Amino acid sequence: MTVRSKILEALQAGPATSTEIADKTGEMRGRVKVALVTMVKRNMVSREKIVREGKGPKSQYCYKLEE
Repeated sequence: MTVRSKILEALQAGPATSTEIADKTGEMRGRVKVALVTMVKRNMVSREKIVREGKGPKSQYCYKLEE
């Protein structure tokens, strides 16, 4: 199974961040992020920026299947 197909399968359950997708698929987060960038460019998935509070990065992207 390819990284892309694993990502598409993981997103069937609903929107998720790259970290959540990596956890669901068992793939390394870096590989997931590279695949997601390509998938966004090809309009396979869309992304929405979310602003977080607390420690760590203040924003991240949530990915979902393109309708």
